[in-house]
Amino acid sequence: MKTINSRIGVQPIGYVDPTFLNSIISKVSDIYATVDINISFMYVAPQPLPVPALAFNENYTKYHISPFFSLGSYLMSLSEKKIKDKSMKLDKLFLITSVPLYMDMYTPILYGAADGGSPISLVSTAELAHGTKEQSIERVSKEASRFIGSTFGLSQCWDPECLMFACETLLDVDTKSLSFCDTCKSNIRT
Repeated sequence: MKTINSRIGVQPIGYVDPTFLNSIISKVSDIYATVDINISFMYVAPQPLPVPALAFNENYTKYHISPFFSLGSYLMSLSEKKIKDKSMKLDKLFLITSVPLYMDMYTPILYGAADGGSPISLVSTAELAHGTKEQSIERVSKEASRFIGSTFGLSQCWDPECLMFACETLLDVDTKSLSFCDTCKSNIRT
């Protein structure tokens, strides 16, 4: 299999501990290296961007994902205009936040999302960063890898050990492995 190179922009939305984030980036890079995808992560902005105020819903005390994806689309278009060197252009964008997210009233816990067909993925540490630092890093890395996987054309997998398995509980996250099943491996595309 030929190695694929992908440049992924990283943008914290709100405060995310930089050491914690660097550990996640490293683990996600290692996960994708096992399927011959060499990811180069680069920070989009030198500082975290503020959490979109319009995203907050008082009834749910959580933040709706749509404004995060709007911000991500803006950042992708801005990078297209600002980066003259084509070899430095972003292929994808990974957003990370520490605020709790929601998509609709039927989804009580949302670890993140990927906008279907879009190069943008989003993960929240709010529900995942519990327990030891190592547990938190592994959980966030698994879910980040899953949502980034959606930007590589992968969809939800029904194998509970595959990274693309859609988890509903922390036990689900803890149970799945740090790798893709054979079916998902064969479906990855850039």
